[in-house]
Order: sequence, then C-alpha cells, then structure tokens
Amino acid sequence: MKKLLTPLFIVIILNIVYTQSFWERANGPNGLNVSKLYYSPQGEVYARDFNDRTFRSLNNGLSWQEIYGPEPGVDILNLRVGYKGTLFCVGADWITRYRSTDFGTTWIATTIPAYYIAFTEAADGACLALSETELLRSYDYVHWDTLSVTLNEWYQEHYSADLGWLPNGTLVASENVCYYPSEPNYFMISKDNGMTWDSVPGSGPIARIGYVGNETYIFSAKSSCNRVYKTSPDSTAPSLFPENILNTDDHRYLVTPTGALIVGNCDSTRISYDAGNSWQNHDGNICFNFINHVMPGNLILAGRTFGGHIMRSTDEGKSWTFSGYGVNDFWAFDLTFKGSDKAFALTSAGIWRTLDGGVSWHIVPNDLLSNHPEVDVYNLQIAPNGDLYVCRPQQLLRSTDDGETFQEVGPDLPSKPFSRVSIHPETGDVYLSGDSVLLKTTDQGQSWQLINDQTSFYYQSPVFHPSGTMYAIKFDPVEWNFYLIRSDDGGVSWQTMPNMVGSNYQVRMVQIAFDGKIVASNSFSIFISTDNGLTWVKRNVPMHLSKLTLNAAGHIFIGEGSSKKIYQSENAGQSWTLLENLPSTLYTGTVDLSVDPSQRLWVCTDGDGYFRSVGPTVQTIQPILTPDKLELFPNPAKGGFWIKGLPTIEDNSYTVQLTDLLGRKVFSQSMSSEPSFITIPGHIRGLYLVEVYNNGRMVGAGKVYLE
Repeated sequence: MKKLLTPLFIVIILNIVYTQSFWERANGPNGLNVSKLYYSPQGEVYARDFNDRTFRSLNNGLSWQEIYGPEPGVDILNLRVGYKGTLFCVGADWITRYRSTDFGTTWIATTIPAYYIAFTEAADGACLALSETELLRSYDYVHWDTLSVTLNEWYQEHYSADLGWLPNGTLVASENVCYYPSEPNYFMISKDNGMTWDSVPGSGPIARIGYVGNETYIFSAKSSCNRVYKTSPDSTAPSLFPENILNTDDHRYLVTPTGALIVGNCDSTRISYDAGNSWQNHDGNICFNFINHVMPGNLILAGRTFGGHIMRSTDEGKSWTFSGYGVNDFWAFDLTFKGSDKAFALTSAGIWRTLDGGVSWHIVPNDLLSNHPEVDVYNLQIAPNGDLYVCRPQQLLRSTDDGETFQEVGPDLPSKPFSRVSIHPETGDVYLSGDSVLLKTTDQGQSWQLINDQTSFYYQSPVFHPSGTMYAIKFDPVEWNFYLIRSDDGGVSWQTMPNMVGSNYQVRMVQIAFDGKIVASNSFSIFISTDNGLTWVKRNVPMHLSKLTLNAAGHIFIGEGSSKKIYQSENAGQSWTLLENLPSTLYTGTVDLSVDPSQRLWVCTDGDGYFRSVGPTVQTIQPILTPDKLELFPNPAKGGFWIKGLPTIEDNSYTVQLTDLLGRKVFSQSMSSEPSFITIPGHIRGLYLVEVYNNGRMVGAGKVYLE
C-alpha cells in the first residue's frame, strides 16, 4: 500500500469581492506565519500556523481567537470544515473522531469508524466518511449507509483518501498521491450530496479549489506534479493550463471572484488576469483588506493589513492626512478615540496610541497585554469618564491613565465566555457579550449581573439607541445566519427585527446616528429606520459593502476592502457620491474608517497608513506622518544588521532604537549615514521594532528578528 501524504485543504472563494487580494503570507492571527487557511460558505475562517495552533475568525479576519482540540494540551489534528460549518478533527490517538457545531468551542465524540481517513459535511447536512475501500453517509452520526460501489472500486485502485466541496455544493474526492506525474490521475465529483459520482481526469493531490461563476480552477501541487486545471461544473475533461506556471515551492493559491489567478510563496507572488496565459510579478505580500466603521464625530479610517499605517479624513474622505506608527508588516483593525487628539489602535503588533492627534504613535507598554493582541485582544472602548477598557478572552482590563497602566476588572467574573466589551454612552454601565452571554456592571466591575445567557452575540457587541433600546447582531447556528436583534428591557430579552425587507440575511453591521437613526447592512444593501426599528427602508449601495460608518450629521460612509473606493451619502442612502480625491498613495483598499469627536475623517489604507482630513468638510486630506519603510538585512540577523532606505536629511543625524513588542526600549545607537551596520549585543534575541529618529521625529521603521 502506498503511503498517504498530507490531506488536502480547500480554499473556498466566497461571494465577497476580494478582487486581487489574498493572504499570501499572513503574519496571521497569532503573529506567526499561517500555514493553512480554511473557509466555510457561511464566512468563518480558520487558520493554522506553523506551530500547529488553530485560530478562528467569525468576522472575515477582523479579529481572531485561538481554539483548542477536544483533549487538554493537544492541538487540533486533521482539521476539516464541512459545507454547513461543522468542524471535524481526530483525537491524539488518531482513532477517535470529533465534531464541533459551535466553531470549535466544544467537541463531541463521533462514531465515525476509525479506519475512515477522510470525512466532511455535504450541503444537505450529511456527514460523509471515506476509507480506501468505501464511502459511508450518516445524518445522525449513529446510523451509516454505504454509498456508490463505483466510487469504492475507484478508490481501492487509486488509494485516495480525501473529500472536499465547492461553494455550489458539489462534492470533490481527490487522489491523494502523485508518484507518477506523467500518468493521468483522477478526482471525482458528486452533485447529489454523494449519491452518485463522476470521474474527472486531473492531477493529484488537489491542493486548492477555486470556484468562479461557472468555472472551477483546480490547483494540483505536490513536488513535480504542480498543475493548474480549469473546468466547468458539467465538464469531464478539464483543460490544463500552460506548463510550469507553478513553481515547486508555490504553496499559496487563490482564484478571485473576478477570475484572477494568484500563486506564490512567502517570498514572491504572481498574478494572472488572462486565465494563466500570462503572469505578472507582484512585489511584496498581498492580503485581504477591510474597511471599518466611522467613529463618533466625522472621522473615517481606512488602513492596510500589511504596512502598519493608517489614513484619516475629517472632511468625509475628500482630503486626507497621513498618520502612522510606521512599522512595516503590522496591521490595524480597530481605532478608538478619546477626545480630539487621543486615539488607540488595535493592531497585529500591539495596542498603539497617539496623544497628539496622530503626529506620533507609540506602543502601549504593559505586561498584562499579550504579544499577539490580534488574537488575545478583541476590542477597545472608552467610558464616559475617560477610562480605557480592553477586552481579552475571559479577562477585562481598565486603564485610567491613557494606557500607561492597566488593572484587571472583576477577577471573579462568571465563567461564561465573552469576547466584546461595550459601554453605555450616558450611564457608563459596562457590558460584556459573547457566546450566549451578556454581563453587566454598574460599579466598574466590583459586581456583575448575568443579563442574558440565551443569545449568541458573535459578530458585534450591543449598541445603544437614545431611547434606551439596545441593538446587536445574533448568530443562528441552526440556520447559519446573522440577524439584527433588539432589546427593550436592558438586554434581558431579545427579538429579531421582522420588518426589514430582505435584510435578515447575513446582517453584519449596525450603527446608530446621533439623531437616533439606525443603519444596518449586509454585504449588498443598507437598511434605515427612523422610528427605532418599527419600520425599515432598504437602500441599494453602489458596490459590495464591507464597512459602514456614520458621522454626526448623519452622513453614511461605506467602503469595501479590495479597492480604494469610499462612497458617501448625505440623504440616507438615496444617492451616493464617490470620494474621488483620495490620496494617490492609497494602495489596494481600506482597512478601517472612523470619525473622531472633532468630526475629522480617518482612513487606514492598505498602502501608506493613516490619513486624516483637515476639517469636517472633507475637502483636504494630508499625511500626518510619513516614516519610510526601512530595508533591514540580513533578516533574521545575528549580532547586527544593515539599515538602508532612510530619507535624505540635511544634518544626516539619526538615532536607531530597538523596542520589544511590549514597548520596552532595549537598545539605541547613533548613526550618521546609510547604509549603516548596527551592532547588537548578543543577549538581545527575538522580534523587535526598529525605529529611526531625527530630532525626535520618526523617519523610518521596520522590524527585525534577531537570532
């Protein structure tokens, strides 16, 4: 019997416009390189790093939480994601099979026979289990029926051991060996949830499957067997793309919804816009981008996932200024304001703060915060009295001095899992929400009250209407849907909004304007209520919508994460105006939009960081800070490294500073020219931020790993 190789995993291209964008090298949810990504059609994302840890994101990668296997101290093994979102894994004995229907929070032992190597979930909810000789199906994980004699014979001959699915529900079974690249290999497809199967020539093992319209792209990559095939769902003879379009070390593949093919590795990326006939090299890494909400005021934020910079606009996106902490390869996904000049950015490199309106940024130095806050810190909130609250898994922190020091709030909190903190804008009452839990404190955490333990507040923490009504987003694991819900009794009971025409499908965002107007959205429309949710008006939007925010005037800003487009509506969504004069330095898209209390719009882009509009009229947008990206080599380094790429300065005087991920300065040295070699003491090891200053102004930044 030939030895089976590593199981396939399938990247599902959802119907979300990630045009020409992907995680080619995700420094990822845990700050390390991501080795595998898994999707479900419902939008959950699961990531594996090279240390075999697993993370989940329920909001398109905006935030991450580490999940664990069914056995203490054992990582999740052989993770599979079913079509309806059920997770499967094996135990440490590689015999016991487990499943999870709550995104990996809890696991149930499943009676899949031990010798069935591959298993998945079909579109009708059936579990399929595959061995080398037969295929079983069960709807209750107790009673199993044998399927498809033809498939059994085929698998026995070809030693196959893997199952997967396409977004249209088609099941794919692939050959999991590729010893003879000159011989045709096969995979099989089923369009009736596994009842019948058709053989399709291919080249295994199948590493990725991308579905675009009526065409399916099959990436088959293993050693010398790298191939790309394209087929329609009805085709039995897929066409082979030009030879050698994949390198032997390519291990990132994606098909965008527009049909672009993207392949690469951790060092290079190539994109084809003509079905693989020609390819363009892309410098640097490409990643999924987001656009976030506008903060109270009029500040729109947009940012980049890899670049660590944020742009902001105070005149509704007509002009921008640059604001950035300037550390390459770090990304911001949340910004919280305190007054007009103080802001806190939740990034993949820690919590950063500015106390001067974005002129300078510094990491918040505190040992209570993890080195990987994009996993361990879910959101930030400012209370009416100015206290900063930081929500982590099962822990709430408070700072009364703008992040200089933190104290744990309520160490005796109930054991219910929570992931979001929200604060009533008038009373200051603090709410913690999460998976079937809503907690409340009125005395800054000295005592807590369990308000609700029946509702899953997965995607967004509750927001507060001036009338006292609370709104939130509820996830229904049975129907696999997101709903807008409201509570009129302080969160004790919740009802689904019934009068939103067509909006009860994947409602992901809700914002409340200062005048009480409620704006909710899914990916394709917005829904507006001016009577506290009694009636709703549906408005179309000019593009796929991934971020929404409001300013004090009630103007609506929307954006999507794969292009540099931000639209504004001044008439409650009846018409939209494209903000056409965004900075030319905007790269591929917007990560975050926010409005500060001075009504300035902030934008964090996937190019050059934070920009901010000069005033609330959104007419002029200028950079706040433009530190250059440093060239640091070698990287990783041992004993020292070279610095290159600094701007030309008349006095040619620089100070190099190394800071760890907790904000502690560990080394500094003067330099007068570049390139310059910086000698580092041997005891300094690990990942460090490298910042170069001239007369107190940061002029360049990067990061280096010291061995």
